Amino acid sequence: MKAFQFTGSASGLQLRKLPIPKPGKGHALIKVKAAGLCHSDTHVIEGGGAAWMCTLPVVLGHEMAGTITEIDSDCASLTLGDRVAVACVGHPIEERSFSEALGVGCDGGYAEYAVAPIKNLVKLLDAVSFAQAAVATDSIATSYHAVVAGGRVTATLRAEVYGVDINPAKFEPARAAGAQALATNIKDFPDKAFDVVINFAGAQQTVEGAMSATRVGVTVVVVGLAAPQITLTMSEFVTKYISVKGSTSASIDELRNVLDMIAAGDLKPHIEEVSFEDIPLRLARLGSSELSRCS
Repeated sequence: MKAFQFTGSASGLQLRKLPIPKPGKGHALIKVKAAGLCHSDTHVIEGGGAAWMCTLPVVLGHEMAGTITEIDSDCASLTLGDRVAVACVGHPIEERSFSEALGVGCDGGYAEYAVAPIKNLVKLLDAVSFAQAAVATDSIATSYHAVVAGGRVTATLRAEVYGVDINPAKFEPARAAGAQALATNIKDFPDKAFDVVINFAGAQQTVEGAMSATRVGVTVVVVGLAAPQITLTMSEFVTKYISVKGSTSASIDELRNVLDMIAAGDLKPHIEEVSFEDIPLRLARLGSSELSRCS
């Protein structure tokens, strides 16, 4: 099978011809129908990811959906031909295992086939496409977890959402999704004191801005990995009673919630589909912020 294997930042992704893997007990072989291109993959290719990468060489691609072509005979809940998404299980955090995470501890979805633990498979409704399911496994589910579990934001709170991004091209989709207002800098909202800030950049400037533009007792949830380290202003951090939380991944139940929202039409991912051969080029574009998400 064709696969994009990562051996180290010096050589980047390499197109290889590898044998089709065989699933062991408790696992299934998936014919990959869609794989999401994630910013964390660009982070790894550029030399990051030491906190979670378990083995090299490895086929990258942790956001994946496809059909089951072979499965452990002891499995009663799934069968050959089932359409499934492979959950990037990160919660409960005590049970997280990077060693069995696709594209991290074992070969992932930038290939024609991949083996996945049956316990991490979620059967798809017909209303959910493979591309939607692939990006839901991490990109969407991780965002959902950050907002709901990290920020404690629910529909019953009737929260007003304000968006900040250095790329104005992203404003129109955000506005269509219901954002109250949008800006290129959080300081452009001088009359607002936010209760919760979800920071998907993880850069020094964005964390500083979040802390300065918030009310006393605010929660700042940091998901992004742009900076290897950040510095906090302790006087502001302490006197404003700011809670800073790190957030990554989601639980399998949160993925199910997200997939149900997509099936119901309540959540409509913006996806650009690209060819398998274009994965390295499109990852490079994703890393340069030319793209926001593709599959």
